[in-house]
Amino acid sequence: MSKNKAFTIYIIAFLAGLFIASYFPYDDRIFFVTFLLLFSLFFIYRNNSIVKVATFSGIFLIFGIWHFYNFMPEIGKNHISFFNNKNVEIQGFIASYPQEKDTSKTFFIQVAKARLDKEWQDVNGKVYVMTSELKELEYGKNIKIEGLLQGIGDSEESSLAGFFASKGAYSMIIYPVVGEQNGYSGNIFYRYLFKLKNAFENKVEQVFIEPSSSMILGIMLGVKKMPKEIMDIFNLVAISHIIVISGYNISIVADFFKKIFNGFSRKLSFWIPLFAIIIFTLFVGAEPPVLRAAIMASILLFAKKEGRKANGVFMVLFAAFVMSIANPLLIRFDPSFQLSVLSTLGLVLISDKLLGYFKKVKIPHIISEALASTLAAQLFIIPIIILYFNRLSIVSPVVNILVLPIVPLIMFSTFVITLIGFIDIGVARLLSYLSSLMVSYIISLSIFFSRFKYASISIKTPTIFIYLYYLLLALPLIFKKIILSKIKNEKATAIN
Repeated sequence: MSKNKAFTIYIIAFLAGLFIASYFPYDDRIFFVTFLLLFSLFFIYRNNSIVKVATFSGIFLIFGIWHFYNFMPEIGKNHISFFNNKNVEIQGFIASYPQEKDTSKTFFIQVAKARLDKEWQDVNGKVYVMTSELKELEYGKNIKIEGLLQGIGDSEESSLAGFFASKGAYSMIIYPVVGEQNGYSGNIFYRYLFKLKNAFENKVEQVFIEPSSSMILGIMLGVKKMPKEIMDIFNLVAISHIIVISGYNISIVADFFKKIFNGFSRKLSFWIPLFAIIIFTLFVGAEPPVLRAAIMASILLFAKKEGRKANGVFMVLFAAFVMSIANPLLIRFDPSFQLSVLSTLGLVLISDKLLGYFKKVKIPHIISEALASTLAAQLFIIPIIILYFNRLSIVSPVVNILVLPIVPLIMFSTFVITLIGFIDIGVARLLSYLSSLMVSYIISLSIFFSRFKYASISIKTPTIFIYLYYLLLALPLIFKKIILSKIKNEKATAIN
């Protein structure tokens, strides 16, 4: 077995360890004994390649579990969450791009100081805040709030607590008393990027009418302003993932540019889409979820350029490995990260196979490409959508096939029209009907399919079925590798 294949197996074992860690109680003694046992087996059978790979995989698996639990901060007197369930005053700065929805704004505060009684004390940690104050709140702004500090979620295992933990927050304050302070803190680079994002968001709202502007902001920026009734319909037909910034969203932007410049040199058809990814990433704020998605999209682009599927799979998994070392909670609790990794793997692994099949049955090229990419991504992300929404959409495959090819056109046209809006708002509003027409198509199509009697059924899937699904998905690929390897060995034996 090549080193590349072996390391791919080790990465999968590590990621599996991170994913299953929250389901088991952690004990240092059990971890230490298991590690010693596996290391002993490795040492005893070090000349047996199969045992060596198996024991090393086990070591990576328990390392993943250990890293998951040891990443959690120690909640002591210097951590803000130590004061949960108490009324506190907090000083810090706004550490995320404030999201506005209906009559409230949500954001994270990086805490510097807290006060319970009379004296301020230095503390650290993040707090999630929901406020009805709609005055100007922006990233980096120093802020002081007062309210009841609460823990997040019902337990450590809850997905809500896990999601916020992946963002570094273990506490929240809902509708606090908000008081500003002078000055700014935080990263100056992000501050100016978010100013750019805010200007872009405001311009979209000026150029496009509702509900187009809300949907465009969701697709382009991941801004959650969609009306609840439309979001409910999108959930029913399982296309709500299009308004989450993920590797797939950014990949289709890159793929769109790649198709445009396909007739040019190989270098241009790689570098121009890559440049488009960079520009898009900067415009939407380059927050960690966007950066992770951009990395996944860039890997997909590189894999297609090189035409080496094995390298593409390794690069996707290695990127997930590095990101999970930095934040091991992502793989278990962050839907955006999961969608990015899985959809990119789907596009790398099976989109070309599906494209080849569609060509054989003589489906027109322009349709077969969109169909192959859509189905490849869908096959890999359907369990995640079921897991988070507890629904299985029967009409999802059809709706996604009809909707997803339109998304890059909306993203590209909206981006260009909004830029025109900075120069001439009148011309931009006139052109906006092109994008709005496509948005109306998606909404109308979703409404039509959501009215089917069994468009969606409630289903609570045990996590074990998620594992089984991906195992069944992987089996044909594994067997193909084994058969090809066997044929190769037989040919080599025959020649000798």
